[in-house]
Amino acid sequence: SFFDRNAEFPGPSNAANDPEVSLRLLPHLDKDHRRDIHKIISTKCRDFETSTRNDVEVTVDRPAKTTQKIVVRWSKQAKRVAARKRKRGDGVPGSKGAVEKSYIEKPYSTLCVMRKRQTEHLNAINHIVQVLRCRQSDVGLAGIKDMQGITFQFCTLRNVNPRRARDSNKKLRPRGMELGNFERADFVLNQGDLVGNKFEIVVRSLSQVQLCSSPSGLKEALIPCSISHVERMVDGVKKAGFINFYGEQRVGSPGDEAAVGVRPFDIGRAMLQSNFAKAIDLLMRGRSKSRGGEFAEKEDIRKARALWKETGGSNPAAVLEAIPRGALDRERTVLKGLKRYGTDDPLAAIRCLHHGVRMFWINAYQSYCWNIMATERIKRFGTQPVVGDLYQEDDGKQREVKVVTNPTEDKVELSQVVLPLPGFGVQYPCNEIGDLLKKMLMDDGVEFKKDAVPEATARGAYRHLVAPAGSLAVELLDTNDDDGSVGNAKFTFDLPSGSYATMLLREVMGTTLARRGGG
Repeated sequence: SFFDRNAEFPGPSNAANDPEVSLRLLPHLDKDHRRDIHKIISTKCRDFETSTRNDVEVTVDRPAKTTQKIVVRWSKQAKRVAARKRKRGDGVPGSKGAVEKSYIEKPYSTLCVMRKRQTEHLNAINHIVQVLRCRQSDVGLAGIKDMQGITFQFCTLRNVNPRRARDSNKKLRPRGMELGNFERADFVLNQGDLVGNKFEIVVRSLSQVQLCSSPSGLKEALIPCSISHVERMVDGVKKAGFINFYGEQRVGSPGDEAAVGVRPFDIGRAMLQSNFAKAIDLLMRGRSKSRGGEFAEKEDIRKARALWKETGGSNPAAVLEAIPRGALDRERTVLKGLKRYGTDDPLAAIRCLHHGVRMFWINAYQSYCWNIMATERIKRFGTQPVVGDLYQEDDGKQREVKVVTNPTEDKVELSQVVLPLPGFGVQYPCNEIGDLLKKMLMDDGVEFKKDAVPEATARGAYRHLVAPAGSLAVELLDTNDDDGSVGNAKFTFDLPSGSYATMLLREVMGTTLARRGGG
């Protein structure tokens, strides 16, 4: 089969001569195969509708034969949406109601700054989609910001004019979000466009851990944090950087599943095992408690999750009805998918989610593996490059991954050492760490195959073992001159894309995320 394409394929309109694309089929293709083609097109792009035409002459054959072709054109719904956007002027720079050109023929974006607080990344996108009535693919963000902090990041809104974006703040502000600094742009932001982040973080009620002897052994005690201790820890991170761990935002809370509930990497592992029914079950079971024993979710949400467990996932319609309005967007989307495609096709239900959401869980499992390998790498070999390590030479070009054969002769520094995020397109370390990673994947029943469905595999990537703390500075607040202690401190620093501020602070403060009671 082959496509007989027009030179251009403009956007939908109400004109009688709407553009169409023809897909001519091989002669004698049976009805079942034609039905499959119709289904693929309608599933991949809901803005298209298809039909079959018979008695199409195949001119390349002698004698001439006839076959069938599938005609693809814009759906009526797509035309209605295009008409509404042209009417309110969304697709055309200029005054309201301008209709000179289709919004698809002249695509443009509004570049703005998104401010959010206490709003998770994917929920923030969903809020924008709901308020602006656009698609998730129309919202462009270069990176993921922390949920707890007050964060600012650039955002592009495709085919949305600045006036409409500004008006959306009336509904976004109650959701902990706001858009500002609007200007037109001829580009869209995508994941991977981020260069780095700037941070300004205030840490309050500082204390210092002191080991004290007792009849039962060493015990920890908290004492006022000395100024010299803070300065010494900051200087150490300035010189050596910090282990480039992924943070809780990506992997999930530390602790066993019974205590913290389902983590993102648990769902990703099930997907990579091609066990999509289990992945949905884990998603629906969700978190149970936060550290400290308090429930992480409200009672009505916990009741909806309990109903899923009671029914064994056999009644998605009832669970969907039980979820409070405006809550659990991802779970609601998957439940709607189960209603549409049936509980025996969990992959189709998962595919109702945006691509970025599906890949987030797989990335979480890769990050979980990376964190474990980084811990073992430092524990077993310390902070010097060793034989079998992977490293990259930063020569300003495409950085090739090489294997350390002689650390002294190769002149490799720890800042050049990388560890792989597992996948079918990366090389594993040629030492104990590589063997450990392979064993971990085998024990988890995970195998990255190039020909697997995208929801059950990944190409992989490389990540530096240590990250630099650019422009790290500390401003001491609430100091006590009598005992030389400090109560609060403000840290400012820059980090490269993908590095976590929580991991830098972990290194500065010499603690772990799982420690109870601070220190």
